Amino acid sequence: MDNLESQEMELLALQNIYEERDFKIDEMNPLSGRFAAQVRLPQSFLIRYRSFQGSLDSQDNEVHAEESFHIEHLPPIDLCFRFPETYPLQTCPAFLLSCNWLTLKQLSDLCRHLESVWDSNRDAILFTWFQFLQDEILDFLKINDSLDITELLKFKIQDNFRTRVPSNDESCDDSGGTATKDCSLQDMKTISEILNLKPSISGGFIKRS
Repeated sequence: MDNLESQEMELLALQNIYEERDFKIDEMNPLSGRFAAQVRLPQSFLIRYRSFQGSLDSQDNEVHAEESFHIEHLPPIDLCFRFPETYPLQTCPAFLLSCNWLTLKQLSDLCRHLESVWDSNRDAILFTWFQFLQDEILDFLKINDSLDITELLKFKIQDNFRTRVPSNDESCDDSGGTATKDCSLQDMKTISEILNLKPSISGGFIKRS
């Protein structure tokens, strides 16, 4: 069986396993597609963050409050992939990981792990990757019963201030973006409103002789 036949059989098998909303084939030459990994969460999973209260303590330090809320689902981790001609035996698939609740460092660690998994197997690897992203990623990242998004929110708020100059009477906009320093994070009602940014990291195309 040549590489192209192996690639086509792998994608056909995956189409029979996953729903179309989660797994799609985009191009046939070269073969490419995408997968939306629905991460399985433990019960009573929390989103946590520290919010700025708009006041200072006696030493002029910002006063923060710990906020948290329960969720049942996180936005999926998106994996786009493309098969090189020498996949699966010689070359790792090229891929792009995108997720709006992980940091760039976490995404980079995941990319290195996926590459090492292919390097250890040198065979059809997508199903193994998909299972890892859905079932094992929280353990890999040492995320137990909660996810702290404080650093992601800092980046989002800084980005908003860089890209727009608010007027004095401006308040939080409808999308949940922070328009002025007095906007409360409590006004953001869903995680999709909190996490509008979607960091992405690419990997793959490792060739082994």
